[in-house]
Amino acid sequence: MRAVGICLVILLVGVGMAGYWAYSLWEESLLPAVSQPMDPVLVWVAPGTSTMDVGRMLHSQELIRADWAFGLLSRQLELDGKLQAGWYWVSPDMSPEQIMRRMVRGEVATEWFVVPEGFTADMTVEALADQGLGDLEAFQRAIADASPIRGWLPEGYDAKAACPEFNLPYSALEGYLFPDTYEIPYGSTEEDIIRRMLSGFQAIWTEERLALAEERGLTIHEVVTLASIVEREAVAASERPIIASVFTNRLDIGMSLGACATILYVQGRRDGPVLYVDQEVDSPYNTYMYDALPPGPIANPGLASIDAVLNPEETDYLYFVSRGDGTHVFAQTYSEHQRNVATYQQ
Repeated sequence: MRAVGICLVILLVGVGMAGYWAYSLWEESLLPAVSQPMDPVLVWVAPGTSTMDVGRMLHSQELIRADWAFGLLSRQLELDGKLQAGWYWVSPDMSPEQIMRRMVRGEVATEWFVVPEGFTADMTVEALADQGLGDLEAFQRAIADASPIRGWLPEGYDAKAACPEFNLPYSALEGYLFPDTYEIPYGSTEEDIIRRMLSGFQAIWTEERLALAEERGLTIHEVVTLASIVEREAVAASERPIIASVFTNRLDIGMSLGACATILYVQGRRDGPVLYVDQEVDSPYNTYMYDALPPGPIANPGLASIDAVLNPEETDYLYFVSRGDGTHVFAQTYSEHQRNVATYQQ
């Protein structure tokens, strides 16, 4: 009996030691892989990946101490199967629970990009490709599809068909890639980025702006078209509402807009002089030749230019000429305008 008692004691001690060892191993496995701060790395969690597979991936990259513990922890916390797909910044000085909760919350890695005001759609996607956000050809395919804005376009609108003899720097989404600073999930596709910019455009159309457009008798497409001209003609921000008033005054009396920026657009130029011979090009974008608005925008206008069209300054101006320093001189009559031209455009 004494021998049995001794064996039982030994067994209990062994079980206790094993339990202590197992508990210590469990506690240790829940610690960060390293104790000192480390730079994070990007990891990809594919859609449908199991929690155990995520644990194996993290362990293989030495970001956690034990893959089995990651799986057990997810069940203990009732988070198994709740990890969201995406790219994540993960550091080995994070605990497994910290990593897991980041993935459950979907705190994916993000990156930022800027869309400048006044860029054409083609210039915009070139800038995005230059920033390493995607492939240029894929971006170009994405902006060739007008379906996201079809409901805003006039029936039968097709700028390419309207001017087939010219190789216009035209995109179906010209004017609708709203200039702003954007944050997107890391690894977003070219189509995702284009949709994000279109969402940015849609977001600015509050009930107040829609009411102002209706009050002025303008469709959204017409507002954006005119705003794109204001964007390209204005240099000083304070002059946008005044330049918008010149163009709206001209439209009100059936006068051509006479905007040099539209000629540059037809010619695929960003800047430079517009000569009299340039004004003779037969294109619906030539606002010297045709009295109405061009078929579509010539650039992507910013919010300030859109608001200038919706809230133009009340003036009697019909003309303006550059002073050569980024500001303009405005005139009500042609004779006054000619004097300004002689003064500032030697």
